[in-house]
Amino acid sequence: MRTGADRSAELLEVFRLRSEERLRKECTHEVTAAHDAAPSGPHDDRTQRVLRALRSLPVSGKHIIFSEGPDGPGACRRSPWACRAICS
Repeated sequence: MRTGADRSAELLEVFRLRSEERLRKECTHEVTAAHDAAPSGPHDDRTQRVLRALRSLPVSGKHIIFSEGPDGPGACRRSPWACRAICS
């Protein structure tokens, strides 16, 4: 027998899949170029929406930027936990 909790879980999964699909469509080269040009902002509406969505994801699997030494060089790596790519 299906319960209210089952239905809630189904709806949450539908919402998650639709949100990821929308994020993939909005994560374009223009958005990444806008962020590269001004990483600290201000950002246009589309870039801000993509950043907000990416920031709301769990930490595991996010790309992190760090310095490999006192004066660099900088590097970008995925956090060491298991992950699933959103913008690929």
